[in-house]
Amino acid sequence: MKLEFFYMGNGATVCDVDTKALKEIAHISNAGNIKFYTPATKIPGAELLKIEHVAHAHEANTKAWLERELTTAYGRSKVLDDIATYCPWRVFDDLMELNRGRDEETKTENIISVYLANF
Repeated sequence: MKLEFFYMGNGATVCDVDTKALKEIAHISNAGNIKFYTPATKIPGAELLKIEHVAHAHEANTKAWLERELTTAYGRSKVLDDIATYCPWRVFDDLMELNRGRDEETKTENIISVYLANF
């Protein structure tokens, strides 16, 4: 099995390029969430570690981007708009309720947690 990572803007698609047709093995979201299309038990250990490494890198990059975005009012409004637009409707409402009366640092941590859990 030889894996290649293809980036289409919504994360990385992991494919086995040893087959005649590219076979999708997994998808890694920008937040580092892995969705396997092939059972993880059928993926060799070294290849599985590569997938996990890329997922951790995606999560770290997204977290760093969020921390930068959330320092400005415009960036914060873009991130909150993404949550309101692309997450189930209760997620945004629950986040607003959770952040009511909290200090800015706690609000930022909550926004990052919700974003990483849903994207």
